[in-house]
Amino acid sequence: MSLNEKALLIAIDFTIPSGKKVDARVSNNVADQYKISGGRKNSGNFSKVTIDPKFLKEPMGIKRRAVRAFDKMTLPWLHEDIKINLLPNSRYFEFSQIWRECKRDMSQYRWNLENGLYDEMMQESQARLSGESQGNGLFVHWDYPPVDEFVGKFSMNCFVRPVPSADSMDLRVAVGEEESERIRKEIQESMDKQFEETRLALCDRIVEAVQHMKTVLSKDKPVIHETLMEKMEDLVDILPELNFSDDEDLDNVRDIIKEELVEDVQTLRDDKLIQKDVLNSTESILSKMEKIYAARTEA
Repeated sequence: MSLNEKALLIAIDFTIPSGKKVDARVSNNVADQYKISGGRKNSGNFSKVTIDPKFLKEPMGIKRRAVRAFDKMTLPWLHEDIKINLLPNSRYFEFSQIWRECKRDMSQYRWNLENGLYDEMMQESQARLSGESQGNGLFVHWDYPPVDEFVGKFSMNCFVRPVPSADSMDLRVAVGEEESERIRKEIQESMDKQFEETRLALCDRIVEAVQHMKTVLSKDKPVIHETLMEKMEDLVDILPELNFSDDEDLDNVRDIIKEELVEDVQTLRDDKLIQKDVLNSTESILSKMEKIYAARTEA
């Protein structure tokens, strides 16, 4: 089965205001105070907190939920201005559900802004930035646009496209059969190279997770959190679907992880012998991964 039958290209994008803004007046005053030639351009800028971070926790939390699902279910494909990853077809419905929930929560947050939350933000900022000054202090009304403009600064978008196939391209009418074949081969070679980088990214994900467990268990008194095993279980769960190349070596590593590393957390905390066995298994798995890396390098 070809890659374009196994996966989709997916990208997500968020815009959330930082809640900070450079105050040119204060920056220039500082430069004047210290007699810096050239003003704030040579001395630096003062960035003031126009929106208290507590008001931005909700949209940032929404973004983290979506990005966490994106990072868990996908592998990198193209990373330029925006990350474009490979999402297994089998995970599209699950990701779509999470995305819709996040989208709904963001819409509710935007509604809250329109219906009083933005006014609350500005009132808090005015009180905080005025300080003990008789005027407005650092608070400036034009730092705060009309509510509809501010609400428009919060957005989230998801782009899904099929994975292109070089075999489906037919440029013979435009450039001739010989040139069309040359272009097709160049595109296929580029896609093969990208696919190999994606495969190595999956290897990196395995090594990172196993190395983290090894680091934790190597300590004299390891502190074993629930999240340690949750991440390992997540890896075991998603690996078969991210193994787009149907690599038997990676399938075998996944089976070993499932059998030898996934343990009951409390048992792992209490039983030193099991801790030692799991630690030994991490070293064995990392050794296997080194051989996989070496084989790909030789290839």
